[in-house]
Amino acid sequence: MPSKRQTTITSFFRANADEVPKSWELEQRVARLELQMNDVKSALNLQAKRTIALQAHIDHLIARLSVR
Repeated sequence: MPSKRQTTITSFFRANADEVPKSWELEQRVARLELQMNDVKSALNLQAKRTIALQAHIDHLIARLSVR
């Protein structure tokens, strides 16, 4: 019985020519998704910072109103 690794390598070499462009296209799509995810992450981080700043400002205003 062949090991799992040997089977995987054999299967890799049996790939059809039609599968190569699909695999390249899939890599391109994944790369675009990763870039989009990085953009979303940056936007989310910026929004979190804005929310924290707004909360700090609200807390400051409430403290000023409470003192009077």
